[in-house]
This record gives sequence, C-alpha cells and structure tokens, in this order.
Amino acid sequence: MEAQNKRLEDLRGTWQSLPTLRLDSCSREDILAYIDNTWGLEETLFSGVKDEDLTLPETANPLRRPLVFYLAHTAVSYVNKMWLAKVIKERVDPYFESLFAVGVDEMSWDDKNLNTDCEWPPVKQVREYRQKVYDVMCDIVKNGDVTLPITWNSPLWSLAMTLEHHRIHLETSAVLIHELDVSKLQRPKEWIEAPTHGEPPANELITVPEGVVRYGKPRNFPSYGWDNEYGRKEVKVPTFKASKSKTTNREFLAFVEAGGYDKRELWTDEGWRWRSSTAAVSGCPKHPHFWVKAEDNTFKYRAMWDVRDMPWDWPVEVNYHEAHAYCNWLGEGYRVITEAEWHRIRDNHDAADGGEVVWAGIEKKANIQMTYGSASPVNMFPPNKLGFYDVHGNVWEWGEDHFYGLPGFEAHPYYDDFSSPCFDSEHNMMFGGSWISTGDEASIFARFAFRRHFFQHLGFRVCHSVNALPANSESVRPNPLYETDKVAAEYMLFHYGDDKDQLPFEFGPRDALNYPVKIAQECLRISRDINPQRALDLGCSVGRSTFEMAKEIPYVLGVDFSARFISCGCKLKETGELEYSMLEEGEAALARVATVSADIDRSRTDFKQGDACNLPHFIGAFDVVLLSNLLDRLSVPLLCLQRLPTLVTPKGIVVIASPYTWMDEFTPRDNWLGGKDGETSFDALKRIMKTLDFELLESETKELPFFLREHRRKYQFGVSQVTFWRNVGIPVERPL
Repeated sequence: MEAQNKRLEDLRGTWQSLPTLRLDSCSREDILAYIDNTWGLEETLFSGVKDEDLTLPETANPLRRPLVFYLAHTAVSYVNKMWLAKVIKERVDPYFESLFAVGVDEMSWDDKNLNTDCEWPPVKQVREYRQKVYDVMCDIVKNGDVTLPITWNSPLWSLAMTLEHHRIHLETSAVLIHELDVSKLQRPKEWIEAPTHGEPPANELITVPEGVVRYGKPRNFPSYGWDNEYGRKEVKVPTFKASKSKTTNREFLAFVEAGGYDKRELWTDEGWRWRSSTAAVSGCPKHPHFWVKAEDNTFKYRAMWDVRDMPWDWPVEVNYHEAHAYCNWLGEGYRVITEAEWHRIRDNHDAADGGEVVWAGIEKKANIQMTYGSASPVNMFPPNKLGFYDVHGNVWEWGEDHFYGLPGFEAHPYYDDFSSPCFDSEHNMMFGGSWISTGDEASIFARFAFRRHFFQHLGFRVCHSVNALPANSESVRPNPLYETDKVAAEYMLFHYGDDKDQLPFEFGPRDALNYPVKIAQECLRISRDINPQRALDLGCSVGRSTFEMAKEIPYVLGVDFSARFISCGCKLKETGELEYSMLEEGEAALARVATVSADIDRSRTDFKQGDACNLPHFIGAFDVVLLSNLLDRLSVPLLCLQRLPTLVTPKGIVVIASPYTWMDEFTPRDNWLGGKDGETSFDALKRIMKTLDFELLESETKELPFFLREHRRKYQFGVSQVTFWRNVGIPVERPL
C-alpha cells in the first residue's frame, strides 16, 4: 500500500489541465494520462487544506457538506456509475458508496441537515479508499475492453462521465475551500496566481447587430458531453449591447458605496429574501461574499489561500441576485446576458457544427484549464475579433436564462438526473467557464446552471436591450410544464389525478384507480397494533403514499433513486401543490395541479434521493417499511432485502408489493427473485425473508390492481401481490 499511495502523492503538484479526451481515437495511454491529470489536479487542490480540518462539520457555507465528503464523493462516483454500466462487477466498499453517493447539494431538498445526519469517517480511511478506486480504474484501462469509438451507448461512456464529473467537483471544491477560514489552509507550492495590473480599463458597451445563432452539441462529436449539451437550437437575436469585459471589482464598488444592498426596489422578491436572511448569516450582507472589510473601512480581497489588497481589475464574483440588482441600479433595460446573446459575442457564432473547436483549445488565449489558479485582470488576455474580453474563462458569467433542455434532449441512463431536476425555473444558466474549468467544462458546448443564491467562480457581463428579454423567451422563462418530463407527468397523474382524468371513460377497471392511496392504507392497517413512529416509503416515486402514511405516522421518509421524482415530492411538501401536464394525444397536453390534502400535516414527511440497493446506514431504523412496485425494477433486489434487518426496528413491519415483472432491462436474469427454474417470486420471497428473520404475517396474500394512464387512449394495467412481514430478529449495526 505504501508504494501505491506514493503514486497518488506523486500526482500532487499537477498543474494545468490536459485537453478533454478524443473518444474516437484516444489510446489506453491517453486515457491513463487523463485519469492521472484529473486525480492529480484534485490532489493538488486538497493538499492546500489541513487534513484535520476536512471533517469539521462547521463549513463556511451551511448549504454544503464538509470537505471530506467531496474528497470521497468523486471516487465513489466512479464505482457507482461503472457498476451501473456493468463495467465493474463488484463494489469497492458498499458502505462508502452509499454514504458518499449523493452530492447534488445545490438542490432545494439538500438545504437542511447536510452536516448533522451522520458521523464522517477519518480522512485516512477516505484516502485509502481513493487509492483503491484509482487502482481499479487504472486496471480497467490497462487490462479491460477499450473499444473505440467510445460513444453515448458504450459501457465505457461511464468512465468518461465520471472523469468529467470529477472535474466538475474540482471546481466545486475550490469554491468551498475559497470560503474556508484561511487559518485552515496552506497554499500548495505549485499554485500559480495571476497578477493584478491596478485599475481596470473603461468598460464600454459594444453594439451587437441582429443575427442568427445555432448551438447544441452534435451527437457524433468525438468528446464526452453532458445530456443537456446535445440537441440543436436556432435563434434570431435582436440587436443588443454588451460590455466589452465582465464587471470588475472597481465597477461594483460604486454600487456598494451607493447603498445598493439597502435599496429594496433594486432586488427581486427572491433576491431580497436572500439579502435579508442568507446574506446576513454569511456575514457579508452589504458587499460581495469574497470582499473583506478592513478596520479602516476599505475592502480587502479573500483570495483562494489568503486575504490581500483588492484586485480592482479582476471580475467581481457575486450571485445572480447581486448581479440583477446591480443591473437594475444602472437603469432601465440593463440585465445580464442570455444564452443566445453569449453565442453572438463569440468569435464564431455557430456552435452547432463544432465551430472553432481545437483540442488544445481556447486555453492558449484565455484564463481557463488552470492556466492560473485564480481570476485575472479582465483585459489580461486579448479581446476576440468582436472586441469582447473573457468570453471564455476567468470567471463564469451569469445568464438570464433558466436552465432548460435543447430540442432533442435525452437523459442518459447512467446519470438520468444530472440535468432534468434543474429544469425547474430555480436554476439560472452560466456561460464561458472559469479559470478552474477543465475538460468538458472548458468546451464551447458546456451548458451549466446554478441556483440564483449560490456562489461559484462566477461574475457577470452587463447587457442592454430595448426589450427586457429577447425573442428566445421560451428558454429564458420556460413553460413550468416543461419541468416534468413524460414519465414524471405520468406518475404525477397516477398518484394525484382524479378518477375522471385517470380513466375518462365509463367503462374500465375502476377498482384499480388510486393504487398509491390504497397501498398506504394497507401499511397503516397492518401496523396499527405497534403504534409506529417512523415509516419509510422506499421507491416513493412522486410521494402520494408517503403523504398518506403521514396521516397516522409522525414521521415518514420517502426515498427514490430519481431526483426528478424527489423534486416533485419536495415541492409538494413545501407548497402543497404542483402543476404537471396530462397527455391527451401526440403533443397535446392539458395542465393539471396536484394537491396534498389539507388534513395531512406535510411537515411529518421528508424526501431524499437514494439507491434502494445501497441505502446509507445513517438514515436509521423504521417501524414500517414499504417497498411498492420496486423489487422488479432493481438491478440486484436481493441487496435491498438484505438491508432490511438493520432498516426495520424489532417487531417492525415490512410491506412488499410487486407485480414481479422481471425484465433483463432492469434486472439481469441471474438476479431475479423467482419467476424462473420452477420457483415463483412469492416462494423466493418466503425463502429469503426467513433467512433474514422476517415472518409472514398473513398466510393469504393480497392482490392489489393498479392502472397507469399514458395518454387518453393508452393505459397500463397490472396487479401487485402484497405481502406483510414482521422483523423477529435482532438488528446488527454496521460500525464505521
């Protein structure tokens, strides 16, 4: 192990990024070099934080986890995604791969209890785990099947995916380190920061004439791309003006000195709520997050590793709310840029056909791909042919657009919740990359978004238009119905639709309607004698059974693998209602609103994303656990059942409902629970549950029909067998 650990130690000191892999022609050596470069950049970054401070629960940002989580999460993702793609056959450490799995901490449901719901393992264990994963990845490339080209449908797309995911978190972790107290930091000896040249140049507006842009990544482009990058969009952009550089610290000082943070009329309602609460908690309610007010009332700058004199010619780093307020302060018609406008100010307007892509790329003429370890003067690199500085690199720039999918959007099955949960009108887009954007993030095709109150290496460029928003308003302010895709909309109707919507004809199996309510009632009926206090709805979908069980049980947790489904449950918990679409035929749909009954105390519920085959142990034990129509959609259903002894309290109840629709698409045949070799699924369940110390409560199984509408004239009818089990064993806790 010492020799192996020496390899990761040797990677510390990696500086500057390799260009993203060409997946049509890369060799095994190219892939190994990209792995080393990716891990090395992160090792260099984390070498700047003292190990004893990585596990501290107190973070500078209460919406983020301790840094040790991110150190482990990037490694865990390789195993989880490549296990899903069947590239690896065994997990490295299932406990770690559950504990550190879900890192979507800029989603609304992750805003609470991030750092108090478990005890994080020692950093030494995390580093040992990282070494094991690194060795596994290198072995796969050296000795596994590497067939070119690696495409969207290739199993090794999962390796490209996790490498680029790793690079995204390089940037995320840098922001978190940027927010830590400098006493916890030690500047890596290799770190190269940009100079400041003093006062910035005048930032004039440049007129951009009306024109057409086309953007979206071609499916056959030979580099990795995230799902939201693919598609094609053509937009006619009206004439507008844009500042030649991003807004500098010097320019933003005028807004601060004019009392912009105190002028309610400049802020949106959402922005003012942030200004009044979150900003006050963060300790900088009247100036940017990375400014430090000195004793003489002048401002210093919090750089990555220290506090120094303010670099007035660097771009200011703010969230969307601050950028929006600044533009309002400038006057009518001012705002941040849109996606289509950002493509207009590039040298090459057309990013739908590859444009000027060079694999060594734009980092030669921009502060990107770790050219420097900091932002830089806005005029340090030459302007493009149109006169604009830093269209790529330095810091990202906020966009006016809400995040959305391009025409032709399709989620990838290895990461189906990467983009779509953010198509919610709560995430604004950002463009151009930053100094620490590498790989795909540094591409002209990159499309990313953040919630408006979040900080990143992110500033803004001022635009001015006679129109408040340009003609491509469907992307800037998308239809809220877009927020739910076809499958999520079907399940919203299945859970919350009224009888006439679910089955609009007088004939048909009406006793199959309202299945989510009926299965919840079965859970309540079978468990009343134990007076349950905690229930788990595992595979909760969009949450109707979770809410129904909360009528009698004080706490009900809904868990689902789909972040889209969990997003719906969280919004219903927060507001009690959620709009969705009901498909009639073709593309014709009707708007509907799901509501949670007023007699349900929604505060009794909670929703979390999770993998039923690898649930975290810190969620605790429950008196009632419901597995509804779940088992036959799991890759390894036995792993889910084997977790029950530590998931269910002594004498607790498990309710299992399933139509046993075993399909290789979801569950490899070797992993089916019955339905083969002369054994029924019920017989298999009895055999397995007995070994787990669960007794069958009712000898007669219950048959519960369900009915799911796809559109007005197409439906799915099924029948779930419902079985009830009691835990008669003694739970064994797994230690850290």
